[in-house]
Amino acid sequence: ERLMEKSASHAASAARLEERNARLVSEAQDLEVKLCESKGREVALENEVERLKGELEGKGKELTELKGIVLCGTEATEAERKELNNQIEELTKIVEERTKEL
Repeated sequence: ERLMEKSASHAASAARLEERNARLVSEAQDLEVKLCESKGREVALENEVERLKGELEGKGKELTELKGIVLCGTEATEAERKELNNQIEELTKIVEERTKEL
């Protein structure tokens, strides 16, 4: 009778361990899925950062070209050139700040 009680106790312990193991396996699988999703979001963010860097670089080139046009423009009055130069400088600062942020 004592052996049967011990056997039943061991069987119950084994069942609890199997149940716990199944829960742990399930939790590990859930974490693996979350890790994959997180990596996917990370890659998407990295791609977006690269896209924005390229866009800012393009804007920087446009600003440089505009600055050259303004400085060489003979039709613009001195006041117009100064105003355009001020705008270009402001935009250049914005581009530089955004580039640093990225």
